[in-house]
Amino acid sequence: MIKIILAMKLRSKKMHCVLFCLCLLPLGGQSNEIIEKNFPKNKSIQKELLQGKIFAQSKVKTLKAKKQEMKFTLAGIHPRNCRRAMRKLSRYEDFPQFINYVKSMQYNEVSRQLSCRLDAIFLPFAMHLSFKIDRIQGAGRYAFTFEHGFLRGLEGQIELSDLPNEQCFFHIKADWIGADTGFPDFVLSLFTETLGRIGMERLFKISRF
Repeated sequence: MIKIILAMKLRSKKMHCVLFCLCLLPLGGQSNEIIEKNFPKNKSIQKELLQGKIFAQSKVKTLKAKKQEMKFTLAGIHPRNCRRAMRKLSRYEDFPQFINYVKSMQYNEVSRQLSCRLDAIFLPFAMHLSFKIDRIQGAGRYAFTFEHGFLRGLEGQIELSDLPNEQCFFHIKADWIGADTGFPDFVLSLFTETLGRIGMERLFKISRF
């Protein structure tokens, strides 16, 4: 009789484990679908993102007529859902408290204008950026444009997608063509990638709780 009871308990535990795993499968599958949609045919990037790493890429090349072109991509999975993550991240004015290379930041609610000054040892000079963007509160697509300062004319989009496991997928893309900056392509690529990766890592860290 004791053997029968023990066998039934063991079978019950196994069944619970099976059911638990089956419940998790759709979550992982749907998360993978969102990643694959944004990075099709690139398994290495998909793997990095699912492991919790930040992906940053800035492709820069020199064009004719003394111009440069940049294609920038930044992505990562935040451990909280989009609305919860943006509770702190939507307060742009507080960024200088959390990111040491952001020296000042102001936001105008009416004009949607965000102005900031960046300076750090890995930057070639202090940068003043000014661009239009909504105050992001949750999941969605948000366009932004650099209207003044360095990389003027840059256009991009921030996309936030809620994942089934209460996480948020951040994906930022930007394209720019403009007058030659005076920096070699690899230098411009290096410091824009570095800015993006460090910034996202820091912002994810301070908004976990």
